[in-house]
Amino acid sequence: MAAAALSRGDMGRALWDAAGAGNTGEVTRLLGEGAPVNWANCRDGQTPLVRAAQKGHAESMRVLLNRGADLEAKNKDGRTALMWAAFSGKSLIMALLLDRGAALEAKDKNDSTALMWAAHHVKVEALALLLDRGAGLACKNKNGWTALLWAAWNGKVEAVALLLDRGADLDAKNNGDTTALMMAAQNGKGGVMASLLERGADLEVKDNVRMAGQHSSGLPGIAMWKLWRCCWTAAPTRRSETMMAGPPSICAGRALAGVRFLALSTSSAGVAGVCL
Repeated sequence: MAAAALSRGDMGRALWDAAGAGNTGEVTRLLGEGAPVNWANCRDGQTPLVRAAQKGHAESMRVLLNRGADLEAKNKDGRTALMWAAFSGKSLIMALLLDRGAALEAKDKNDSTALMWAAHHVKVEALALLLDRGAGLACKNKNGWTALLWAAWNGKVEAVALLLDRGADLDAKNNGDTTALMMAAQNGKGGVMASLLERGADLEVKDNVRMAGQHSSGLPGIAMWKLWRCCWTAAPTRRSETMMAGPPSICAGRALAGVRFLALSTSSAGVAGVCL
C-alpha cells in the first residue's frame, strides 16, 4: 500500500529539519515535491532559511534562496537570517545573504540590527564584514544601546577597537545615560576601560543612576565599587593603597608598582588606586 502523502505542514516541518541539519539533498528533494519554502516553525517563527543561517549551512541556503526563500523573513522576535548569522559569527553565511540582497539595517522587535547582534556576542570578524558593507554605527535599539556599548559591556578589546577605528561615538549613551566606559566599569572589564581611556573617553560624564550618599561622580557608585574590586583582586600586595574613606570621584591617571592605575580622590585624606 502506498504511503500516505505528507500534509503541507508536515512537508514544511521536514524541510525545516533538513535545512537545520544541512541535508542539502533532502532540502532539494522536499522542495521538488512541493514543500513550502517559507514555512515557519510555530514555536519561534523560524523559516528553513533562518534555521539554516543560524546553523551555518551555506549549500542548503543556496538551494532555498534559488527556490524563492524570503531573505527578510523574521522569527517571532523579529530576527532575520542575517541577524542570526551575525549572532553566531558566521561570516561566510553573512556574505552570502548580503550578496543576495539582505537588508543590512533590518531591525528586530527591540530595534537591534545585525551589527548590534555581532557586537553583543563579540564576533569581531562578523563586525568587520558588516562595517565593510556599510552598517551604521550610530543605530540604537529601544534601550539606546549601540554596537559599541554592547562590545564594551562584553569586554572584547578587539571589538571595541574596531568599532572606534571605524568611527563609533566614544561617549554615546543609552537611555540610562550610560557610556561605554561605564559599561566596562560595571562589568569589571579593565582592558576595555584602558582602551577607552586611551582614546579619550570622558571621565566626567554622569549617568542617571544615583546611590544613597553618593558624591557627584562621572561613574555610578556601583561602577566605582567594581573598579575598586578590580584593583583589590589584581594587586593584593598594595591593598592598603586601595582603601577608600568615602565615595570616590575620578581624579587622574597614574602608574603604581608597575600596574596602570586610575587614581581616585576621596572625600577625605588618601588616594585610592584602581587597577586597569
